[in-house]
Amino acid sequence: MISTAHIHAQGCAVEVRLNDIPVGKIESQKSNDNRQTSLGAAMYLVNGTNALNMTVTKINDTQRVSAQAWVSNTKPGEFAGGDPHKSPNVLMLAEWRPETAEEKAPKTIEVRKDLGGEFGQRLWEKAAPLALDDATREKARVFLEAVRIAYVKGDGDAMVVYMHPKLVESSQAMPGRSEDMLEQQIKKMAQGLAASPDFKMAPLDPAQFDFQLAAGGRLLICVNKDGKPTLRPAASKPGMSISFPMTIGLDNGEFRVFL
Repeated sequence: MISTAHIHAQGCAVEVRLNDIPVGKIESQKSNDNRQTSLGAAMYLVNGTNALNMTVTKINDTQRVSAQAWVSNTKPGEFAGGDPHKSPNVLMLAEWRPETAEEKAPKTIEVRKDLGGEFGQRLWEKAAPLALDDATREKARVFLEAVRIAYVKGDGDAMVVYMHPKLVESSQAMPGRSEDMLEQQIKKMAQGLAASPDFKMAPLDPAQFDFQLAAGGRLLICVNKDGKPTLRPAASKPGMSISFPMTIGLDNGEFRVFL
């Protein structure tokens, strides 16, 4: 089965989290501007009770405004979109429409539901809890610098080690993609970027770090104060869009990439 998170916004901005992990966000400027996106959700879902949080962060048009977020479970090749009220594949659904014209943002809707034992235990569930203190920030900086250097050198073997939890989870979440296949993709990407004269990694700037805890404090989202990933290119070929979003956690006492 393929698990997908869907977000719909009309005249507002919406952010969605699953089990306290950011899944995605979307913004619609006007009431006649319906926006929707769908993103993979399997790596965020767990056995037992799951929490879907939808936050309307901004209301842009009070004429007609609404927001929806839902999670679906479908077979490969089966349509996952459409009206969540008409789909038998919807696992969880959060909805919001203002009760009055004066209603203000932010507005958070939380839905909790026991989804049984279909999803197994996620590796991030077993990660040790973190404290967002100077020691954690410094340990994260050291890890991110190691990842940055691995990209600079094209060290695919190191990248496979650093991303091991994510590779394991991804292989289980994406039918037809083995862990070995994903490892080869990571190695090829690292080597390709390092060999490109149009690509350079930016140095880390600790003064700009704005790390955020997630998953009940078990994961650390590595972003800067501008809201963009901490690990980023300094320069790339025009038209080449490269991003390095990383959500890390402790695996046997060492930071690794989980999501």
